Amino acid sequence: MTMVQAPAPVSSTGGDLLDVLTRGADRHADRVAVRDADGTVLTHRELWAAARAEAAGLVARGTGPEDRVGVLAERTAGTVVAVLAVLLTGAAYVPVDPATPRERREESLTRAGVREVVDGARLGRVPRHPEDHAGGRSTPVPAASLAYVLHTSGSTGQPKGVMIERGSVASFVTAARELFAVTAEDRVLQFSSFAFDTSVFEVFTALAAGAELVVAGRAERSDVFALARMIRDHGVTVADIPPSVLELIDPAEVPGLRLILSGGEPCSGALAERWAPSVRFWHGYGPTETTVAAAAGVPDRGRAAGMARVPLGEGIGEAELRVVDAHLAPVGDGSVGELCVGGPVVGRGYWRAPAATALAFVPDPEPTAPGARLYRTGDMVRRDAHGQLLYLSRRDRQVKVNGVRVEPGEIETVLRRDPAVRQALVDAFEVRGRELLAAVVTGRGLDAAEVRARLAAWFPTWMVPERVLVLDAMPRTLTDKVDRLALTTLLEGEAPGAAGSPGGLDGFTALEHRVATELFAPALGSVPASPLEDYFGMGGNSLEAIRMLAAVPEIFGVEVPVADFIADSSVAAVARAVAGAQRNEAARDDG
Repeated sequence: MTMVQAPAPVSSTGGDLLDVLTRGADRHADRVAVRDADGTVLTHRELWAAARAEAAGLVARGTGPEDRVGVLAERTAGTVVAVLAVLLTGAAYVPVDPATPRERREESLTRAGVREVVDGARLGRVPRHPEDHAGGRSTPVPAASLAYVLHTSGSTGQPKGVMIERGSVASFVTAARELFAVTAEDRVLQFSSFAFDTSVFEVFTALAAGAELVVAGRAERSDVFALARMIRDHGVTVADIPPSVLELIDPAEVPGLRLILSGGEPCSGALAERWAPSVRFWHGYGPTETTVAAAAGVPDRGRAAGMARVPLGEGIGEAELRVVDAHLAPVGDGSVGELCVGGPVVGRGYWRAPAATALAFVPDPEPTAPGARLYRTGDMVRRDAHGQLLYLSRRDRQVKVNGVRVEPGEIETVLRRDPAVRQALVDAFEVRGRELLAAVVTGRGLDAAEVRARLAAWFPTWMVPERVLVLDAMPRTLTDKVDRLALTTLLEGEAPGAAGSPGGLDGFTALEHRVATELFAPALGSVPASPLEDYFGMGGNSLEAIRMLAAVPEIFGVEVPVADFIADSSVAAVARAVAGAQRNEAARDDG
């Protein structure tokens, strides 16, 4: 077993993590703790009994503090059981999403040195003789012990394992529960994948408060209509939903919501304004390295209405926000600097990556506790005249696509493994008002579809470029830099209405023509050449699919079930689904 030398822990008022998480069970043992889309319902007593039963097996096999245990994280109550079981042993959980390609999933687990993998899908049953004390737990584990390792995109071609300690989680959960006033009367939506740290807020804050966690399934994750129904039908009151999904939901459809936390990607003042009359709307900010969210704020309705991005907010709990120059010296209000985060929420570092850790996690020049460090976020910000932190840009190449951090260098490294590829460039480009991740490669005998397919076999869907350009040579400026304007022009040249795009769309029925031009083209940036063209085969991603299907009722007056779209995402199939739904609607009207 490989032991990791932990830095001196920074004092935290969060307390012992398991004490924090079991408080709700101690007070509300027989209230529902978690329900999932498969129909599994567990009380707090049952949830912890199931977790203790699984933990006993892990301990018997030698699992303990500083060990890592993989969790195959299906969107089920069983995965909550698995996560708690690992924490009860004193070990750290390493979640992997089953939707991630197998090879990448296995590499992440291997690199993390996991002892074993627990499949959340097989858990969730209550043991025959549950212990009477719902909040029972193991021997206290030091706050400096690992709680979890989450993988983010890495510039070296390998995902980075972010190590977060138990004291950091306890500090964040305690502060978040207080800040957002989560109580046992709340029902908290779990929308995020367990592989992302938003799930830490959703799951742990709900448990600490004795609230009910409502786990959204894959259908609700990919269908905003199903998501709104789940929120409404299960009386969800608290939700963390990214702006790009939130903008597709009508506030009137989810009247029970009292609080929304939205972050991970740019949040406009207009979106905050649209939700503000009906809910308490918070914007959240924070890298994985600083335990979920380091800052949050309620946008000022007067000042934020016209903003493309609302302010980042103020530090949550013990998180310290500082704007510094290249030498970590503070900069004055109005000056541009890098945002650094300090306090007990700062993670331990990157798993088995001392060089990367040393660059990002630096000694605090103004320490408030022994061993205090700052995390350099790489986000360039400034404080405005009202003292609000405004995001400006990145100091490195990292981009955010659909709310997920992506290091273009990681994708470029995989592209260059192909000996036919001479050059590779991956970046976010704004094409006709929409930001998309694109890959540009040069070389002989390359096919764009095949290049994208190879990437899809290795990366999760959110990291696969929507578009792949194959060129003879990379366009360059007079100073020999890559000509991004020329690349953007090339990407726009394939967009709807551009020269060379299909004009009459021969071979399309009238309805297929409308589907191709009014649904597919805005989502994909190009017009399908045939009714048999497949949405995902053309580079479509799941988020744009959600947007596209959400537009169907407005354009055609009917809904297309997500399950039908997943089964066949060709233009022809969507047209058939629209026609069938319209016939059914007409028949109901006649009846």
